[in-house]
Formats: sequence, C-alpha cells, structure tokens
Amino acid sequence: MKKIVYLIFGLIIIGNGISYNCVYAQQKMSKKERIIASQIPESVLSAISTEELLDRCLEYPYLSDIFFAQNIPLMFPHIVIEFNGLTEFFTKRPDAANVLLNKFKNLDVNNAENKSTDAEKGLFAFKFYYLSLFLAQDDILKQFKGSEKSILQELLKKYEGMINYNRFHNDMVYDRIAMSFIGYSLARNLNATGFKRFEALKNSNDKIKKILEQFNIQILGSELFSKIIDLTKDYIQQK
Repeated sequence: MKKIVYLIFGLIIIGNGISYNCVYAQQKMSKKERIIASQIPESVLSAISTEELLDRCLEYPYLSDIFFAQNIPLMFPHIVIEFNGLTEFFTKRPDAANVLLNKFKNLDVNNAENKSTDAEKGLFAFKFYYLSLFLAQDDILKQFKGSEKSILQELLKKYEGMINYNRFHNDMVYDRIAMSFIGYSLARNLNATGFKRFEALKNSNDKIKKILEQFNIQILGSELFSKIIDLTKDYIQQK
C-alpha cells in the first residue's frame, strides 16, 4: 500500500481538478494559480447544500498537503483558509457536524473491495483520512459539544471495520496512516469530553499532549494507539 502513496498524490492533484471543471492540471500553472482556479464561485457556494459542499471539500486537490506536514494541526487551518469551500464548511454552516458525521457513517470500509486497482483503493481510503481529520476540528467539536459519544462510537466502528477488512482480504488498504488519523480524531474527541481517565493519561504522558498539539502521521505508536482505543471503549460503556 505504501508503495503507491506518491502515485495516489499525483492522481489527487491531477484528477480532482476535473471536478471543478478546470483544465489547469494540463497547463503550466503555479500552485497559487491552481488554488485560485479551484475556488468555488460565490454564487454557487451560497446556493449548494452542506452535503454537496462537503463533497467538494473532499475533492480539493491540495488536501493532500497534510501528508507532508510535520504538524497537521498547525498546517490544516492554512489549507482551510486557502480554499473557500473549506472555509464555508467549517465556519459558516451550522449543520456541518451532522452532515459530516452522516457522511462518515455512510462510508462503508468494505466498499474498497469494489475498487479494481490499488490506486483506486488508496483514493477510497483517503476519504477516511480526511473525514477523520475533519471530525477532530474545533469548529466541529463545538457543534457536537456534549454529544461526542456519537462521534467516538462511529470512529471506533470504522477502526474495527478496517481491521476486519484487512484480515479478511489479506490486504493492507487501511494501513498505519489510516489508524493514525482515526487515533488522532479519537484523542481529540476524548479530550473534548473531559473524560477523567483520558485527562489522567494526558497529564502523565507527554506523547498524548504532543499528539493533540503537533500530530503527524508518524507520531502515533501502536502502544499509545491501543490505550486510546481502550479509553474510547471505557468512555462509551460508562455513558
């Protein structure tokens, strides 16, 4: 799976431009010019549903910049600012959290089986990375304040589905990167609950603080990830 990551990046940058009816991928344009060309026209932005807006956000070519970041929480707000679709979604749509969670719920990990190539499977898996990251954002957490359990349950369900898919198909479609994004989102949502056992782990483990503040796809080890999974299960069961 890791062998095709850079190929997938290329497909995202080249392919997603088509969704915006742009031909800039075939032109000699700077990144800044491509970002400008990717913006959603204001007349369209104000008229489309939040569901369609989310789909357009997931197609934004430069979302993949997060994979090159040493600090995703620091970098992601800049990506949001540079694309008006993301700005609209996170800051102006009061139903963003519910739409996002419904999108995440309806995305079946087993649908990777229907993809014919490794690249297509990889692109499908990327949706889980992005949606998990979106579910960890402050604007979303504020909308779900007091109802974090629903997010935690769905994140845990997706994690278990990914593990089962990999085992059943003997195919690492959902690899360490996928687990890292799930783990980060779980940690952010657990942190928002004020769960005492998570607070205790955070206060005794500097790595947890680092994950919350400086997360990147290399930082979350298997031992710490397992602790986050266990605490998520404990939180869900106690409510």
